[in-house]
Amino acid sequence: VHENFRSASEFPSYGEVSGDPSFTSASIYEMSAGVYFETFVSATGSPIAYLASGLPGGLILNPTDGNLSGVPVRAGSYEVSLDAFYYDSETGTERTARDKIKLVVKPAPPLLLVNNVESDGETTLHVDYEVNSTGGDNPEVYLFADTTDHGKDLHAWQYKVPLGKKGFGSATTSLGGLDTEQRYYIRMYARNVAGESWTGKESFSRYQPDADELPGSLFLWFDANDLRAG
Repeated sequence: VHENFRSASEFPSYGEVSGDPSFTSASIYEMSAGVYFETFVSATGSPIAYLASGLPGGLILNPTDGNLSGVPVRAGSYEVSLDAFYYDSETGTERTARDKIKLVVKPAPPLLLVNNVESDGETTLHVDYEVNSTGGDNPEVYLFADTTDHGKDLHAWQYKVPLGKKGFGSATTSLGGLDTEQRYYIRMYARNVAGESWTGKESFSRYQPDADELPGSLFLWFDANDLRAG
């Protein structure tokens, strides 16, 4: 009869292997600013909750399942502290696993939008625009205008207005000294350490009618704006 078939085997027996809880997920994560990111952090056993401190803006950790997700807003290297909490209901024992991870947020090209262009009724245009994403590094923003659309040629435009570094959000700028009876093309440009972006062209007609076309009660009249994407 084989030894292991005896009713009282003499082979040694092993109980459940136990030890200090620890994290089992990666220690370094890379992502791009302004781009959605998602992963899970994990630990041994069955934690009842997760906690993180030092996360970059835009990222959150779900305390229930360890889901780490969001859109990071600023480039940089971040050291994040993680905790996983355990509770043994039979023994009333509480334990904690701790770890530090590194999140590397790479810069990305910015995203810029033109929302609206309006005339003040004279020789000035007011441009409402939005930095939809900084790419993690606040971009330098420029407004370009001319009677010809010069595309992405930085040096060909007649009007080039530097607006300085801009953060995330909406803003308004103005461009004055324009001629009447002209159609102006407008583009905006943004650049940061990771790259650049242009808006599509916007065309805006400025028309001053002849004197005999004016209503008698008005001294001067300008047409309403004519804005359309090209």
